[in-house]
Amino acid sequence: EMCIILWKKGSELMHLPYFTLLAPLTSLLIAQGLKPLTHFLKTGELDIKQLKASGGLPSSHTAAASSLAWAVGLRDGFSASLFAIAFIFSLIVAYDAMNVRYFAGENIRITKKLINDLANLVPLKITDTDYQIKLKEVLGHTEIEVVSGYILGLLVAAVLGFCF
Repeated sequence: EMCIILWKKGSELMHLPYFTLLAPLTSLLIAQGLKPLTHFLKTGELDIKQLKASGGLPSSHTAAASSLAWAVGLRDGFSASLFAIAFIFSLIVAYDAMNVRYFAGENIRITKKLINDLANLVPLKITDTDYQIKLKEVLGHTEIEVVSGYILGLLVAAVLGFCF
């Protein structure tokens, strides 16, 4: 019965003007904060630099975008045009993280290997500064990283919306 009352009324926080800003920012910070932990669980190495890394579990961009959508839905209603816009935006962000950015990272990895293989095969020195640029290979996310980010954002919006 208490859940039904909370669901109908929501929290005081949900009705404040900055709720739709607070929920995605909180989701973003939580997602980034989880990255060193999930990296440690995956590799056994503690890397504090994961706090500011792109890529990894969970997707912080997706968490923020989904939290924004669900916060707007909770505050303004799920039939509101603004919710539809925020929801579609969250799906685009998730798609981009999982496909466009992921495959851009794969392309960088393959290109770096090709340059390295070519330099070892041909007795040429590749000294052009374009070949010396350090490029980050992990730009995007796997499906599980994106889905976990989406769920995290939804949960953060719901917890902030109904519990505070």
